[in-house]
Amino acid sequence: MKSEIPTEVQDYLTAGDGLAQASVRAQYPNLDDVLNAATTRAAILAYLASDEPLKDPSPGFTINALAFLQGAASAKESAPIHHLLKHPNPWVRVRAAEYLMAVYYPVHDRNSMLSLFKEMLNDSDEVVRVQAARWVKGTNSATDLEGFLENWLALARKNKWDKTESFQIILALPKR
Repeated sequence: MKSEIPTEVQDYLTAGDGLAQASVRAQYPNLDDVLNAATTRAAILAYLASDEPLKDPSPGFTINALAFLQGAASAKESAPIHHLLKHPNPWVRVRAAEYLMAVYYPVHDRNSMLSLFKEMLNDSDEVVRVQAARWVKGTNSATDLEGFLENWLALARKNKWDKTESFQIILALPKR
């Protein structure tokens, strides 16, 4: 699937910093046209929907591909992205969640957001949990998640997450 993505797009999405991206732009003068092509977006989505990202030992391309697509995130594209919440790399899981939030938040899909927050708070990695905790706080979702959060605090203590930032954020949320 990755082989279906144009080479210049692959180079751009793995370039890293702005200097490297500028170098890719210089090498491929028509890069913007290729990046904005519907076929490129479809190829990236097909790659992300496949098992290839789960097997890639270097997830930088997947992380950058998710960030690239996020600007025009849509509900119809969210199904192929959702499976990346199970990716072995926590930063891919965070990027996938950010993509999904770009779909859910603007349309006020509260139920989907709350389900996402629950899944993220139960993640084994703190970087994912802390992003969820920040979103719970930022979207004023504590009341909607009250019972879940009480149980989560107990689970967090049991898992020795009680010294983490996510725990502290959830603990400090206003109670009803």
